[in-house]
Amino acid sequence: MIHNFITIEGNIRSFDSQTGKIEAKKKDDFQESFSVRYNGNFKFCTDKISMFTLEMTQNCNLRCSYCVFSGDYDGYRAHKKQKMTKQTIDMVADLMKTHVDTDASEITICFFGGEALLEWKAVKYAVGLFDVILGNKVRYSLSTNGVLLSPPVIDYVCKHDNFSVYITVDGDQAMHDAHRVCMNGKGTFDLIMKNLRYFKDLYPNEYSERVKFLATVYSWNGVRKLAEVWQTNDCLRDSLPIHISRIIPNFKKDINREYDNVETTRNFFSDAFEQLRNGEINIMTNEFLNMVSIVESRKISQVAPVQNISTCYNNLYSCFINAHGDLYPCEKFCTQYSIGNVTSGFDQDRMKELQERFVSIFNRYCSQCWAHKLCQLCLTGLNHTDEDFPKLCEMERDSMEVALGLYCDYVDWKYQTRKIDDLEII
Repeated sequence: MIHNFITIEGNIRSFDSQTGKIEAKKKDDFQESFSVRYNGNFKFCTDKISMFTLEMTQNCNLRCSYCVFSGDYDGYRAHKKQKMTKQTIDMVADLMKTHVDTDASEITICFFGGEALLEWKAVKYAVGLFDVILGNKVRYSLSTNGVLLSPPVIDYVCKHDNFSVYITVDGDQAMHDAHRVCMNGKGTFDLIMKNLRYFKDLYPNEYSERVKFLATVYSWNGVRKLAEVWQTNDCLRDSLPIHISRIIPNFKKDINREYDNVETTRNFFSDAFEQLRNGEINIMTNEFLNMVSIVESRKISQVAPVQNISTCYNNLYSCFINAHGDLYPCEKFCTQYSIGNVTSGFDQDRMKELQERFVSIFNRYCSQCWAHKLCQLCLTGLNHTDEDFPKLCEMERDSMEVALGLYCDYVDWKYQTRKIDDLEII
């Protein structure tokens, strides 16, 4: 199947969805329509895990308007006081002994929530336990909203080797406090900045090396605004967000919300490309390069009529453990998609059942889609209903249409500026 598209610069290109090749001209589709049949890969490896994420509590001291744990999202838990007990932490340690990747040079332990700092004593207990088990291989990270990032916590983090802190900041005070508020509705920006300034003033080297920022936005225009204000804050400007999350679609509840259309997306990336050509390195240009990388890393090969699907189950390198001790590949799965528990280990039959369900999704929605080589759909697609998928697929195809255009314009520009020697878009 040939898919013709227009780049940001207005050039017509063609994408062959059967080979992944791109040609610098419009083509007619003389190929017979293709249809791929997907089969599952049911050989699961669970003893090479190098990242463990622990949900220390399901409670939170904030009530962010877009939080998936607000109770507005079907399938996701709501805020509750459930916390990870010392007994569960001990069982996590036992699980690690069996399933950790002994060949890995580093093992990462992420403390997650809710708000992990609500259970700071339990975090310190876990660190003491895992230090003994994993030795100098272990690397820790703390995911926090920053409100409880007090001087004693900062002092502890900085005195411990290889301990990073991930903090969500959604821009300047107006942007941040519009959504990230305490239970009484009061904004949190000033509290977070106070804690960050203590960190930066007392431990400047550790602050520079260990503090990482995340951000959440509703739209590409939100990313644009984020880029405008980020450089104005002395605690933020030297470290761009390592990840900018988009609000998870909630089609049943967000009935009045307008999602980004192709025009809005193209306008954002057109401006980002202009900034990149001017030599700027900022939030917008980073997002531009992230989109380009989707196409740049695609597989160039003929599509076989029958393909086996491999997912994170097949070579599980990450494990999210919730406060109850239930196991998941990562923190993005709805509650009902657990694949085991710390008491009994991984449930291979359950993994096979969910893998089969995911294969069924691919056969229904992907087998005749031109974007199947570029689509970013993963196992977390299980979170969505059949009713949601046509909308999700439309959004993904629109995004990949833009990504194809960005990639072509980027390669053209690199050739014109002699950053590459040959102009060969494949």
